[in-house]
Amino acid sequence: MKREFLLVDGEGRNVDVVATLGPGANGYFSLTCNSGRDHERILASATDEVREDLEALAAVHLADRNGTPMQAIANAAYHLREHRFREAADLLNVGSDIREIYELHAASIMTLMGPSSVIESRTKQVIAQLQVVQQAKTEYQRDERLRERIFEAPGRLFRAIKRLEDLLAGNDPAPAQQTSLHEQKKAIAAFEKTNAALLKAEPHQLRNYVKDRLTKVMTYKVFDDAVRQYALEKCAPVWAARAEAALAALAKPSYRVESRPDPSVDPKTFDGFCATHGIELEVVSRGSAKEGAHWHYHFDCTFRNAGGSFVTPFFMGRNQKPVIADILESLQSEFSSVDGMDRDSFLSEMGYDGSIKDVRKGEDIFATIQRSLASFQTAFGEDVYNELLTSVGDNPPRFAPPAPRM
Repeated sequence: MKREFLLVDGEGRNVDVVATLGPGANGYFSLTCNSGRDHERILASATDEVREDLEALAAVHLADRNGTPMQAIANAAYHLREHRFREAADLLNVGSDIREIYELHAASIMTLMGPSSVIESRTKQVIAQLQVVQQAKTEYQRDERLRERIFEAPGRLFRAIKRLEDLLAGNDPAPAQQTSLHEQKKAIAAFEKTNAALLKAEPHQLRNYVKDRLTKVMTYKVFDDAVRQYALEKCAPVWAARAEAALAALAKPSYRVESRPDPSVDPKTFDGFCATHGIELEVVSRGSAKEGAHWHYHFDCTFRNAGGSFVTPFFMGRNQKPVIADILESLQSEFSSVDGMDRDSFLSEMGYDGSIKDVRKGEDIFATIQRSLASFQTAFGEDVYNELLTSVGDNPPRFAPPAPRM
């Protein structure tokens, strides 16, 4: 699903908004504009007709079709473990009252450390199952020597190991799946390799070793389960309502502000900037080269009008001719990096003040940009140059909003 909103912001700039819901059960909502995930700008540009729809769509950005925010449960559980209650509450959208989050944390700690601690009970289960594994291992080694019951002993050890691995992972043991003798022996060898310290631990050290290992695993699991259950009971209905509102907003036709300027002639867009000053673009391909695993395509780009011409090289990661916006946005960035800067300030600002090799590289880049800047000013004049840096594009480098009228 997709819906577009063609808006205008407070400075008269076009704001192209796209709202989508990805396909399939794993699709996510998205709300972006031509300056990225700038919801503040989107909502500030919204007209009364679509404000409610855009607010509904912003509320589910990167949430699945049920309204569940991406990684909300895992991230909230992490913040809860780290005593970051406000962050956990924000992820779960519980509002300003976070007493329930404190209570959730306290209940999780009680589950871990209380009188009926899951760590203590799980430690006992692991030690008991480890004895079963050791016994099965003894039978396996004996039967391997005698070549007796060759298929039974590996199977017993394999099943005992799988149960032990489930307990160590904080999971309830599940029946081991049927598998071949070869796969069983591979699993046995892998377990012995990754759990050598556990299998060789002295009896007086075993309990502490197992407890320490389980503490981390069970802490993650208990907090994750607690947050998941809380989200299911308290958050899921709210999230589902938001998803329903967003789906309703997406189902409506796309929207365009009637007074929106035509991008091709609007002087605040790159295309409009060139149209205003009679500047045309000619692009000539100069071939390609492979650097590592990637191809780079080289173009010579010439901007010209009645007053002069300006040539600049341009590189693309795809074999497609660059357009006006691609080139001018790149030039904006380059020119602003040296605008009002001397060489030493540029080297320091851009991180070229380390080794002599870095300094030489930085000096070459600074000189190249300065030559390009001077060539642009010679071709089109300083006023056009200043306009490019202050008034054109979504994020002009030296843009300052006009002072409010009194």
